[in-house]
Amino acid sequence: MEILDYLNMSPELQKNLTDLAKSNNLSMRELAQLCNMITIRETILQQHKSPITQNAKNKRWYTRLPDGKQIVKTKKEDLEQVLITYYLPEVKQQFQQLTLAPQGNYRMGESQKSADNCTLKTIYPQWLELRRYEVGRNTLADDLEYWKKYIATDKIADISLSQLSRTALRLWSCEIIKKHKMKKKYFANVKRTLNSLLDFALDEELLSINHLRSIKINSHLYTPTSFKAENEEVFTDQEQELVMKEAENDSKEHDSAIPLGICILFLTGMCIGELCALRNCDIDGNYLYVRRMMIENQVETSDGELTRNGYRIVEHTKSSTGMRKIYLPEKARAYFAQIKELNKMNHYPCADTDLMFQRKEGMCNQRVFDCRLKKYCNPNHLNLPFAKSCHDIRRSYISHLFDLGINPDSIRRMAGHKNIEMTMKYCRGRKSQEELEKILEQDFSG
Repeated sequence: MEILDYLNMSPELQKNLTDLAKSNNLSMRELAQLCNMITIRETILQQHKSPITQNAKNKRWYTRLPDGKQIVKTKKEDLEQVLITYYLPEVKQQFQQLTLAPQGNYRMGESQKSADNCTLKTIYPQWLELRRYEVGRNTLADDLEYWKKYIATDKIADISLSQLSRTALRLWSCEIIKKHKMKKKYFANVKRTLNSLLDFALDEELLSINHLRSIKINSHLYTPTSFKAENEEVFTDQEQELVMKEAENDSKEHDSAIPLGICILFLTGMCIGELCALRNCDIDGNYLYVRRMMIENQVETSDGELTRNGYRIVEHTKSSTGMRKIYLPEKARAYFAQIKELNKMNHYPCADTDLMFQRKEGMCNQRVFDCRLKKYCNPNHLNLPFAKSCHDIRRSYISHLFDLGINPDSIRRMAGHKNIEMTMKYCRGRKSQEELEKILEQDFSG
């Protein structure tokens, strides 16, 4: 979408596009890409002359391909995707000869010619320059790793973009999944990096479509995920009580506020990075305001690599939902008062802008609390059946809120999640099998 294209639109259409971009947090580049993909999709579907109908009884969608084969799908979008795959080779030839005009026609002229000489390797430097501004340091570090390990070393990186077919991308996907024994989630992260490269080529008009986004992989190719039992990912009420007691004893024995951070996690469900970034001013009455977090600091070396270099605090949280507030029960407020007194006793700065958790070496990072919890869960201290993490505390807190019958959307807000689907992924059963059987027995017997 060129600037002139936007200016030639009617004021009403300009407003609608601007509102769409704002409501979905889209950049102009992303909006142009969306419009481009919609137009290409409509052009492809226009090639299909056989009617698309829905059966009134089973609500399924029907049509026939030119070769007479019947296509049946539950969703119309799935049926249209089959048609797009079928007609794409034919329509691609048309796109190479059409001209992009205000009416919506397309041309793959000079850009297509340059695509014959461009590969993923040749566009990588320009893509990387833009990528540095689009994502955080940790995501960028992952992108660099995935590029070097799975893309740059593969023959796909040397294929001209004009020859980068759906089949080539599908073959690359299947080969690296099988070769590296990838789990579904890990491959999704690798795929994200290549998708970004292909989207960049699309934006530069070196490609007419990003085939990778529509490719579906057979689930049998992925290495199965080793699922943990529910009681391995959360603390039961009894385990939580034991760990918090251990932390209190540790704090008392060493006159340190740091162990009480574990107790705060149990009562607020914060991420460990958010706990490390808490300041005294974040407590206001009965509420805790979560505004920032601590992250690993990534610095760029002379050869363009990213390497870890300590920690730093950023003035935002991981989620795009922004600042959130968490109600502090009386026990949590007592812990915070105790933390403040211990900091004063140890002569740490206690102004409103000072960090709550400090040590002689400076800031407390995530490893400080992770190591504490690991020590508490050690069989020499507490005979817990599984080693658990600070993230398991967060799962325990969210699961406990569900057990209390709190509205799921309220839980989502307290957890700082963007959508309820993410909150549901944290929900686990916290009761032992014996406790669950006792509840079921009492309920159904009564």
